[in-house]
Amino acid sequence: MTLRRPTTRRQFLAEGSVGIAGAALLPACSGEAPAVGAQPRAGRSVVRTLGKTGLALPVVSMGSSYAVNLVQTALDEGIVYIHTSSSYGERNHERLLGEVFRTRSRDSFVVATSPDLPYRYSLGRGRSRDLGLAADPKLIETSLDGSLKRLQVDAVDIFYLCSVGTREVQFEPYLEAFDRVRKAGKARFIGVGTHDNEPAVIRAAIDAEAWDVVLTAYNFRQTHREDVRDAIREAATAGLGVVAMKTQAGVYWDRERTR
Repeated sequence: MTLRRPTTRRQFLAEGSVGIAGAALLPACSGEAPAVGAQPRAGRSVVRTLGKTGLALPVVSMGSSYAVNLVQTALDEGIVYIHTSSSYGERNHERLLGEVFRTRSRDSFVVATSPDLPYRYSLGRGRSRDLGLAADPKLIETSLDGSLKRLQVDAVDIFYLCSVGTREVQFEPYLEAFDRVRKAGKARFIGVGTHDNEPAVIRAAIDAEAWDVVLTAYNFRQTHREDVRDAIREAATAGLGVVAMKTQAGVYWDRERTR
């Protein structure tokens, strides 16, 4: 593909984001399917299918922006997939999105969230948190019910078990709760989210043969990014959709997060 040289800062940011986010999604998105909801404007973004979910999405999506006008504009300009969590902003991010979504047709956006569970901080891993084995699976369904009310929707498109940091986390008790909400029609697809020890977690999700999507950190600062990329390829081969997060590496260049 031949790229034209960006002539404005806005064009540079837009085209750069497509390249960075698309790099992680490329191995996991193949085939063609009707795009869900509003179509991106011509020439604005590449659309790919998210694994076997059938969701055809632009390769650039949106995370936890707390500016209503920014979210509105993003959706107007062709963004389709919006990511949130019941743990963001003491649940206020979901409330904000609910105000945006209530004025739009349900097939014009794809929304994903995750339950607010008692994660633990992992010693020796900086700011990372890990779900661990002690969370009560009953909290998963209760949390989703609250999310649906705040988002003002009948079902979310993807529901993630997030902050899975080790392969040793047993999926079975959590998976049973996730499977129940999927069968109840409250979540169309279910997934696993990881931003620590990603290759092992992705491979554990593959082995479980139960999840639809993997949400993984993937960026240029990861010293193990090639192993992450290999795991992404394996997930794609297994039919899992892959969504990349933290693609800008948190925009800090140093461990102390000062630059």
